[in-house]
Amino acid sequence: VAGLHLPHRPDSLDDLVATAPDRQQANLAPAQVGTGPDAALAGSLSGRSIFLSYNRENARDAMRLRDALRDEGLDVFMDSVHLVAGESWLQRLKLEIAQAQAVVVLIGREGPRGFVLDEVGWALARHRRAAAAGERPPAIFPVSLGGVPDLRSLDPRAASLLDFQVTAWQADQPVPV
Repeated sequence: VAGLHLPHRPDSLDDLVATAPDRQQANLAPAQVGTGPDAALAGSLSGRSIFLSYNRENARDAMRLRDALRDEGLDVFMDSVHLVAGESWLQRLKLEIAQAQAVVVLIGREGPRGFVLDEVGWALARHRRAAAAGERPPAIFPVSLGGVPDLRSLDPRAASLLDFQVTAWQADQPVPV
């Protein structure tokens, strides 16, 4: 969203929680948000700070992580919750990643695959563009559910997640915030 100013890129999930919208207000310049058919959607994205990427097999754990982050005051986009019938879901996913302050990638035993790899690719591309432009890139937080295959042996987008600190988390443990 044009005019959205986030004070800094978080370096950890704890740092992201500290910058939650209810704890620190984002500075929106209404004149820059725009008008027209996309204005309502853009306005609804202004407080969103996390895009949650996950495989369907891990949906229960993804929902638990989403709920815990929301309990910390963060606004989390999760496709199964926020997409509506008739919406251009692919465009919406790309838009959400483009607006996210952070992307959390939940990695199960199968490793990232399918659309998760696409989402990781879009997040990595955004990260690299921002860094190349001298801007603070969005944070990328891989969260491992355990039993994850060697990411280096998978798709190069999955292997790229090793450039970021991976947080291990088991479903029976407190959520890593």
